[in-house]
Amino acid sequence: MIALAVGLLVAGINFAGIQQSTLDVYRFGKLTVIALAGVTTCVGILLVIEGLPRLVFSQRVKENWTTGKEFLLVVFLLIVIAFLNNLVFFSITRNTSLVDYSDHLLNSIYFAVLIGSVPTALIIWLNYTIILRRNLAAVNSYNLQLQDRLSKPVNTLSEQLVRIPTQNKNEILEFDVYQFLYARSEGNYLEVYMLMPEEVKRIVCRLSLQQLATDLEEYTFLFSPHRSFLINMRHIVSTSGNARNYRVQLKNVDVEIPVSRTKFEAFNTAFEN
Repeated sequence: MIALAVGLLVAGINFAGIQQSTLDVYRFGKLTVIALAGVTTCVGILLVIEGLPRLVFSQRVKENWTTGKEFLLVVFLLIVIAFLNNLVFFSITRNTSLVDYSDHLLNSIYFAVLIGSVPTALIIWLNYTIILRRNLAAVNSYNLQLQDRLSKPVNTLSEQLVRIPTQNKNEILEFDVYQFLYARSEGNYLEVYMLMPEEVKRIVCRLSLQQLATDLEEYTFLFSPHRSFLINMRHIVSTSGNARNYRVQLKNVDVEIPVSRTKFEAFNTAFEN
């Protein structure tokens, strides 16, 4: 929708700004020229904002996204739009040499970046501020829910043992699912932490986090907020967050567990349930 809106805006600007004398250099009429400008802009936005992240950016890059990277991505978008529009310009213009096109392209990129960088920085800063306020409001809401939960008596749950075969022959991972705090993937191994009466117990085994999550999928209070973690939502004691990500704190554990951007909506649903 944004790509379409910007494409229509560019077409409108060209419709108002292109003079008849300028149209003489093109092989097509005014409506065709402005339509091509709008479509090219729309396609450029879709390629950079939708296509590039899906094809090039790894999950790690997405989870560690910053406002600086956002700014560079938009500057790259301006360059791509300038390049595509000049490519169309070159295709529909009469008697244009390669040197003329190169000069026109460099000038277009220069002015696109120069003019577009300032509003881009302003928009990103405003967006960052809005997200920050929204995230902090959500964190405060979650913490109020946690305080309400902690103030109520906790029902004693009956023991529920699970037995999961590991990747080592004859090795079985056995634990009480209600004592499960969290699991963390470390290379080819998995660290599993249990909330015991006297201490937090750590178990290391050869098992993938995905396999553990699959074997425990019937327990809806277990959730994977990040590709390296599986947590027990019932043992969350606090949350914190900013415009980039959220983190949760579990009982008797110093480690703050990240909630990736791609998992936040699912985390929100699981938390409230």
